[in-house]
Amino acid sequence: IHPSFLLFDRYTFDFADEVVLPAGRRREASERYLHELIWPEEGVDERRRHQFRAEAWHRLTAPLNAIVLALIASAALLSGDVDRRGQFWRIVTGACAGGVFLAAALGLRYLTVGKPWLSWSFCLAIVACGRAAALLLARQGARVVLAARNEALLDEVAGTVRANGGDAHPMALDLADHESIPAAVRGLPAEFAAVDILVNNAGITADNLLARMTLEQWQRVLDVNLTGAFVLTKALVRGMMRRRHGRVVSVSSVAGVVGNAGQANYAASKAGLIGFSKSLARELLSRGITVNVVAPGFIETDMTAALPDGAGERFLEQHGLVRLGTVDDIAAAVLYLASDEASYVTGEVLSVSAGMT
Repeated sequence: IHPSFLLFDRYTFDFADEVVLPAGRRREASERYLHELIWPEEGVDERRRHQFRAEAWHRLTAPLNAIVLALIASAALLSGDVDRRGQFWRIVTGACAGGVFLAAALGLRYLTVGKPWLSWSFCLAIVACGRAAALLLARQGARVVLAARNEALLDEVAGTVRANGGDAHPMALDLADHESIPAAVRGLPAEFAAVDILVNNAGITADNLLARMTLEQWQRVLDVNLTGAFVLTKALVRGMMRRRHGRVVSVSSVAGVVGNAGQANYAASKAGLIGFSKSLARELLSRGITVNVVAPGFIETDMTAALPDGAGERFLEQHGLVRLGTVDDIAAAVLYLASDEASYVTGEVLSVSAGMT
Protein backbone atom coordinates (compact mmCIF):
# COMPACT_ATOMS: atom_id res chain seq x y z
CA ILE A 1 0.00 0.00 0.00
CA HIS A 2 1.75 3.12 -1.17
CA PRO A 3 1.32 6.21 1.04
CA SER A 4 0.35 9.51 -0.51
CA PHE A 5 2.61 12.54 -0.40
CA LEU A 6 2.74 15.72 1.70
CA LEU A 7 -0.75 16.68 2.93
CA PHE A 8 -2.02 13.12 3.17
CA ASP A 9 1.20 11.66 4.50
CA ARG A 10 -0.29 11.08 7.97
CA TYR A 11 -3.20 9.01 6.69
CA THR A 12 -3.91 5.89 4.73
CA PHE A 13 -7.10 4.30 3.50
CA ASP A 14 -8.54 1.43 5.50
CA PHE A 15 -9.78 -1.04 2.91
CA ALA A 16 -11.92 -2.97 5.38
CA ASP A 17 -13.69 -0.20 7.30
CA GLU A 18 -13.76 2.43 4.51
CA VAL A 19 -12.45 5.23 6.72
CA VAL A 20 -9.30 7.34 6.78
CA LEU A 21 -6.95 6.12 9.49
CA PRO A 22 -4.23 7.96 11.42
CA ALA A 23 -0.67 6.81 10.90
CA GLY A 24 -0.69 4.80 14.13
CA ARG A 25 -2.98 2.21 12.53
CA ARG A 26 -1.40 2.25 9.06
CA ARG A 27 0.58 -0.94 9.59
CA GLU A 28 -2.41 -2.77 11.04
CA ALA A 29 -4.57 -1.86 8.05
CA SER A 30 -1.85 -2.76 5.55
CA GLU A 31 -1.19 -6.12 7.15
CA ARG A 32 -4.88 -6.97 7.36
CA TYR A 33 -5.43 -6.19 3.69
CA LEU A 34 -2.30 -8.08 2.64
CA HIS A 35 -3.48 -11.10 4.66
CA GLU A 36 -6.88 -10.99 2.98
CA LEU A 37 -5.20 -10.65 -0.41
CA ILE A 38 -2.94 -13.71 -0.07
CA TRP A 39 -5.35 -15.85 1.94
CA PRO A 40 -8.66 -14.48 0.63
CA GLU A 41 -11.74 -14.95 2.76
CA GLU A 42 -13.97 -12.89 0.51
CA GLY A 43 -14.98 -12.99 -3.13
CA VAL A 44 -13.04 -11.72 -6.11
CA ASP A 45 -15.53 -8.91 -6.69
CA GLU A 46 -14.95 -7.60 -3.17
CA ARG A 47 -11.15 -7.63 -3.54
CA ARG A 48 -11.46 -5.93 -6.90
CA ARG A 49 -13.66 -3.23 -5.35
CA HIS A 50 -11.03 -2.62 -2.69
CA GLN A 51 -8.26 -2.41 -5.28
CA PHE A 52 -9.91 0.15 -7.50
CA ARG A 53 -11.07 2.25 -4.53
CA ALA A 54 -7.46 2.43 -3.34
CA GLU A 55 -6.25 3.37 -6.80
CA ALA A 56 -8.89 6.09 -7.08
CA TRP A 57 -7.84 7.46 -3.70
CA HIS A 58 -4.24 7.83 -4.82
CA ARG A 59 -5.26 9.27 -8.18
CA LEU A 60 -6.97 12.03 -6.19
CA THR A 61 -4.23 12.74 -3.65
CA ALA A 62 -1.19 12.81 -5.96
CA PRO A 63 -2.35 15.80 -8.10
CA LEU A 64 -3.62 17.68 -5.02
CA ASN A 65 -0.27 17.32 -3.31
CA ALA A 66 1.52 18.43 -6.48
CA ILE A 67 -0.67 21.54 -6.68
CA VAL A 68 0.13 22.41 -3.06
CA LEU A 69 3.84 22.00 -3.77
CA ALA A 70 3.51 24.25 -6.79
CA LEU A 71 1.76 26.95 -4.75
CA ILE A 72 4.43 26.78 -2.06
CA ALA A 73 7.16 27.05 -4.67
CA SER A 74 5.44 29.98 -6.38
CA ALA A 75 4.89 31.82 -3.08
CA ALA A 76 8.54 31.37 -2.18
CA LEU A 77 9.68 32.66 -5.53
CA LEU A 78 7.34 35.69 -5.39
CA SER A 79 8.35 36.74 -1.88
CA GLY A 80 10.48 39.83 -1.45
CA ASP A 81 10.59 43.31 -3.04
CA VAL A 82 11.16 43.20 -6.78
CA ASP A 83 10.23 45.36 -9.75
CA ARG A 84 7.53 44.36 -12.22
CA ARG A 85 10.01 42.85 -14.64
CA GLY A 86 11.57 40.71 -11.95
CA GLN A 87 8.15 39.72 -10.67
CA PHE A 88 7.15 38.58 -14.15
CA TRP A 89 10.12 36.26 -14.42
CA ARG A 90 9.47 34.91 -10.92
CA ILE A 91 5.90 34.08 -11.95
CA VAL A 92 7.21 32.26 -15.02
CA THR A 93 9.77 30.38 -12.91
CA GLY A 94 7.14 29.49 -10.33
CA ALA A 95 4.80 28.16 -13.01
CA CYS A 96 7.60 26.03 -14.45
CA ALA A 97 8.43 24.70 -10.97
CA GLY A 98 4.77 23.88 -10.41
CA GLY A 99 4.68 22.00 -13.70
CA VAL A 100 7.75 20.00 -12.75
CA PHE A 101 6.22 19.11 -9.37
CA LEU A 102 2.96 18.10 -11.03
CA ALA A 103 4.70 15.96 -13.65
CA ALA A 104 6.87 14.30 -11.00
CA ALA A 105 3.94 13.52 -8.75
CA LEU A 106 1.82 12.15 -11.58
CA GLY A 107 4.75 10.11 -12.86
CA LEU A 108 5.43 8.61 -9.44
CA ARG A 109 1.73 7.80 -9.03
CA TYR A 110 1.77 6.12 -12.44
CA LEU A 111 4.84 4.05 -11.59
CA THR A 112 3.95 2.99 -8.05
CA VAL A 113 0.20 3.32 -7.67
CA GLY A 114 -1.32 3.30 -11.13
CA LYS A 115 -0.47 -0.39 -11.51
CA PRO A 116 -0.86 -1.86 -7.99
CA TRP A 117 -1.90 -5.15 -9.53
CA LEU A 118 1.62 -5.68 -10.90
CA SER A 119 3.08 -6.23 -7.43
CA TRP A 120 -0.07 -7.78 -5.97
CA SER A 121 -0.19 -10.29 -8.82
CA PHE A 122 2.98 -11.83 -7.41
CA CYS A 123 1.08 -12.56 -4.17
CA LEU A 124 -1.96 -14.10 -5.81
CA ALA A 125 0.19 -16.13 -8.21
CA ILE A 126 2.10 -17.68 -5.30
CA VAL A 127 -1.02 -19.42 -4.05
CA ALA A 128 -2.33 -20.29 -7.50
CA CYS A 129 1.01 -21.67 -8.75
CA GLY A 130 1.41 -23.87 -5.68
CA ARG A 131 -2.06 -25.30 -6.17
CA ALA A 132 -1.46 -25.96 -9.88
CA ALA A 133 1.91 -27.62 -9.23
CA ALA A 134 0.45 -29.88 -6.53
CA LEU A 135 -2.41 -30.99 -8.76
CA LEU A 136 -0.11 -31.65 -11.72
CA LEU A 137 2.37 -33.67 -9.65
CA ALA A 138 -0.51 -35.67 -8.18
CA ARG A 139 -1.82 -36.46 -11.66
CA GLN A 140 1.62 -37.88 -12.48
CA GLY A 141 1.30 -40.29 -9.55
CA ALA A 142 3.02 -38.42 -6.74
CA ARG A 143 1.67 -38.55 -3.19
CA VAL A 144 1.59 -34.90 -2.20
CA VAL A 145 1.96 -33.20 1.16
CA LEU A 146 0.24 -29.82 1.04
CA ALA A 147 1.64 -27.22 3.42
CA ALA A 148 0.20 -23.75 4.04
CA ARG A 149 -1.34 -21.59 6.75
CA ASN A 150 -4.81 -21.57 5.22
CA GLU A 151 -6.38 -24.85 6.36
CA ALA A 152 -9.54 -24.31 4.30
CA LEU A 153 -7.44 -23.99 1.15
CA LEU A 154 -5.44 -27.09 2.11
CA ASP A 155 -8.61 -29.13 2.54
CA GLU A 156 -9.99 -27.87 -0.79
CA VAL A 157 -6.85 -28.81 -2.75
CA ALA A 158 -6.51 -32.15 -0.94
CA GLY A 159 -10.14 -32.92 -1.78
CA THR A 160 -9.49 -32.14 -5.44
CA VAL A 161 -6.44 -34.43 -5.49
CA ARG A 162 -8.41 -37.29 -3.93
CA ALA A 163 -11.37 -36.75 -6.24
CA ASN A 164 -8.98 -37.26 -9.18
CA GLY A 165 -7.69 -40.52 -7.74
CA GLY A 166 -4.59 -39.15 -6.02
CA ASP A 167 -3.34 -39.21 -2.46
CA ALA A 168 -2.77 -36.02 -0.46
CA HIS A 169 -1.98 -35.05 3.12
CA PRO A 170 -2.77 -31.46 4.22
CA MET A 171 -0.33 -30.05 6.78
CA ALA A 172 -0.99 -26.67 8.41
CA LEU A 173 2.38 -24.93 8.53
CA ASP A 174 3.53 -21.37 9.16
CA LEU A 175 6.99 -20.85 7.67
CA ALA A 176 7.45 -17.76 9.82
CA ASP A 177 7.40 -20.05 12.88
CA HIS A 178 10.78 -21.62 12.24
CA GLU A 179 10.85 -23.72 15.40
CA SER A 180 7.67 -25.58 14.40
CA ILE A 181 8.90 -26.75 11.00
CA PRO A 182 11.16 -29.69 12.01
CA ALA A 183 8.47 -31.03 14.35
CA ALA A 184 5.85 -30.80 11.58
CA VAL A 185 8.12 -32.77 9.23
CA ARG A 186 8.77 -35.44 11.87
CA GLY A 187 5.02 -35.74 12.42
CA LEU A 188 4.22 -36.75 8.84
CA PRO A 189 2.40 -40.09 8.43
CA ALA A 190 4.66 -42.99 7.47
CA GLU A 191 3.32 -43.18 3.90
CA PHE A 192 4.27 -39.52 3.34
CA ALA A 193 7.45 -39.35 5.42
CA ALA A 194 9.92 -40.15 2.61
CA VAL A 195 9.80 -36.89 0.67
CA ASP A 196 11.63 -37.14 -2.66
CA ILE A 197 10.47 -33.83 -4.20
CA LEU A 198 10.37 -30.54 -2.32
CA VAL A 199 8.74 -27.51 -3.94
CA ASN A 200 9.47 -24.30 -2.03
CA ASN A 201 6.61 -22.10 -3.20
CA ALA A 202 5.58 -20.06 -0.14
CA GLY A 203 5.92 -16.31 -0.30
CA ILE A 204 4.52 -13.09 1.10
CA THR A 205 5.01 -9.41 0.32
CA ALA A 206 5.01 -6.23 2.38
CA ASP A 207 5.50 -3.68 -0.38
CA ASN A 208 6.77 -0.18 0.29
CA LEU A 209 9.31 2.28 -1.03
CA LEU A 210 12.66 1.85 0.71
CA ALA A 211 12.44 5.23 2.44
CA ARG A 212 9.19 4.14 4.11
CA MET A 213 9.92 0.45 4.61
CA THR A 214 10.21 -0.60 8.25
CA LEU A 215 12.64 -3.15 9.60
CA GLU A 216 9.65 -5.29 10.58
CA GLN A 217 8.37 -5.28 6.96
CA TRP A 218 11.81 -6.21 5.70
CA GLN A 219 12.35 -8.99 8.25
CA ARG A 220 8.87 -10.49 7.97
CA VAL A 221 9.25 -11.08 4.22
CA LEU A 222 12.72 -12.60 4.56
CA ASP A 223 11.58 -14.80 7.46
CA VAL A 224 8.99 -16.52 5.26
CA ASN A 225 10.40 -16.34 1.75
CA LEU A 226 14.04 -17.12 2.51
CA THR A 227 14.58 -18.35 6.07
CA GLY A 228 11.43 -20.48 5.97
CA ALA A 229 12.65 -22.16 2.79
CA PHE A 230 16.06 -22.74 4.40
CA VAL A 231 14.59 -24.40 7.51
CA LEU A 232 12.15 -26.59 5.56
CA THR A 233 14.78 -27.64 3.03
CA LYS A 234 17.23 -28.53 5.78
CA ALA A 235 14.59 -30.65 7.52
CA LEU A 236 13.73 -32.63 4.38
CA VAL A 237 17.01 -32.88 2.52
CA ARG A 238 18.60 -35.18 5.11
CA GLY A 239 16.26 -37.99 4.09
CA MET A 240 17.08 -37.37 0.44
CA MET A 241 20.78 -37.63 1.25
CA ARG A 242 20.28 -41.02 2.95
CA ARG A 243 18.31 -42.27 -0.06
CA ARG A 244 20.82 -40.60 -2.43
CA HIS A 245 18.02 -39.20 -4.55
CA GLY A 246 15.88 -36.09 -4.46
CA ARG A 247 14.62 -32.97 -6.19
CA VAL A 248 14.44 -29.49 -4.68
CA VAL A 249 12.59 -26.91 -6.76
CA SER A 250 12.21 -23.39 -5.40
CA VAL A 251 9.82 -20.86 -6.92
CA SER A 252 11.52 -17.48 -7.02
CA SER A 253 10.42 -14.56 -9.22
CA VAL A 254 11.67 -12.30 -11.97
CA ALA A 255 11.72 -9.67 -9.21
CA GLY A 256 14.63 -11.62 -7.73
CA VAL A 257 16.51 -11.40 -11.03
CA VAL A 258 15.77 -7.89 -12.32
CA GLY A 259 14.25 -6.22 -9.25
CA ASN A 260 10.95 -4.39 -8.86
CA ALA A 261 10.37 -0.88 -7.54
CA GLY A 262 8.65 -0.87 -4.16
CA GLN A 263 9.61 -4.49 -3.46
CA ALA A 264 13.18 -4.32 -2.15
CA ASN A 265 12.42 -6.85 0.58
CA TYR A 266 10.55 -9.25 -1.69
CA ALA A 267 13.17 -9.01 -4.47
CA ALA A 268 15.99 -9.54 -1.96
CA SER A 269 14.28 -12.64 -0.55
CA LYS A 270 13.74 -14.10 -4.01
CA ALA A 271 17.29 -13.26 -5.12
CA GLY A 272 18.52 -14.89 -1.91
CA LEU A 273 16.53 -18.00 -2.77
CA ILE A 274 18.40 -18.20 -6.07
CA GLY A 275 21.81 -17.91 -4.38
CA PHE A 276 20.76 -20.44 -1.73
CA SER A 277 19.67 -22.92 -4.41
CA LYS A 278 22.84 -22.55 -6.49
CA SER A 279 25.01 -23.14 -3.43
CA LEU A 280 22.94 -26.12 -2.30
CA ALA A 281 23.14 -27.61 -5.80
CA ARG A 282 26.92 -27.76 -5.46
CA GLU A 283 26.71 -29.32 -2.00
CA LEU A 284 24.26 -32.05 -2.95
CA LEU A 285 25.38 -32.96 -6.47
CA SER A 286 27.36 -36.00 -5.32
CA ARG A 287 24.31 -37.30 -3.41
CA GLY A 288 22.09 -37.54 -6.49
CA ILE A 289 20.01 -34.51 -5.50
CA THR A 290 19.28 -31.70 -7.93
CA VAL A 291 18.37 -28.18 -6.81
CA ASN A 292 16.84 -25.71 -9.25
CA VAL A 293 14.75 -22.55 -9.37
CA VAL A 294 11.70 -21.47 -11.37
CA ALA A 295 11.41 -17.69 -11.84
CA PRO A 296 7.86 -16.75 -12.93
CA GLY A 297 7.09 -13.48 -14.65
CA PHE A 298 3.70 -11.79 -14.57
CA ILE A 299 1.10 -14.49 -14.08
CA GLU A 300 -2.58 -14.20 -14.91
CA THR A 301 -4.76 -14.21 -11.79
CA ASP A 302 -8.30 -13.25 -10.82
CA MET A 303 -7.05 -9.72 -10.19
CA THR A 304 -5.38 -9.26 -13.58
CA ALA A 305 -8.50 -10.67 -15.24
CA ALA A 306 -10.54 -7.95 -13.52
CA LEU A 307 -8.49 -5.03 -14.88
CA PRO A 308 -10.31 -2.15 -16.56
CA ASP A 309 -10.90 -2.55 -20.29
CA GLY A 310 -7.68 -2.02 -22.22
CA ALA A 311 -5.34 -1.95 -19.21
CA GLY A 312 -4.10 -5.49 -19.74
CA GLU A 313 -3.59 -4.95 -23.46
CA ARG A 314 -1.58 -1.77 -22.86
CA PHE A 315 0.67 -3.59 -20.40
CA LEU A 316 1.30 -6.41 -22.86
CA GLU A 317 2.21 -3.89 -25.57
CA GLN A 318 4.60 -2.01 -23.28
CA HIS A 319 6.50 -5.20 -22.44
CA GLY A 320 6.29 -6.82 -25.86
CA LEU A 321 4.28 -9.77 -24.55
CA VAL A 322 1.71 -11.80 -26.44
CA ARG A 323 -0.04 -12.87 -23.22
CA LEU A 324 0.43 -13.11 -19.48
CA GLY A 325 1.74 -16.34 -18.05
CA THR A 326 -0.57 -18.91 -16.51
CA VAL A 327 -0.23 -21.07 -13.42
CA ASP A 328 -0.10 -24.09 -15.73
CA ASP A 329 3.08 -22.65 -17.30
CA ILE A 330 4.71 -22.58 -13.87
CA ALA A 331 3.41 -26.01 -12.88
CA ALA A 332 4.86 -27.53 -16.07
CA ALA A 333 8.28 -26.04 -15.31
CA VAL A 334 8.16 -27.44 -11.77
CA LEU A 335 7.16 -30.87 -13.11
CA TYR A 336 10.07 -30.91 -15.56
CA LEU A 337 12.66 -30.01 -12.90
CA ALA A 338 11.19 -32.65 -10.58
CA SER A 339 11.28 -35.38 -13.23
CA ASP A 340 13.94 -37.90 -14.24
CA GLU A 341 14.31 -36.02 -17.52
CA ALA A 342 15.99 -33.21 -15.54
CA SER A 343 18.44 -35.45 -13.68
CA TYR A 344 21.38 -33.68 -15.36
CA VAL A 345 20.02 -30.19 -14.61
CA THR A 346 21.03 -28.60 -11.31
CA GLY A 347 21.87 -25.13 -10.05
CA GLU A 348 19.81 -23.53 -12.82
CA VAL A 349 17.20 -20.76 -12.89
CA LEU A 350 14.39 -21.55 -15.32
CA SER A 351 12.80 -18.22 -16.18
CA VAL A 352 9.14 -18.59 -17.17
CA SER A 353 8.62 -14.96 -18.04
CA ALA A 354 8.44 -14.53 -21.84
CA GLY A 355 11.96 -13.14 -21.88
CA MET A 356 11.58 -10.54 -19.11
CA THR A 357 14.94 -11.57 -17.67
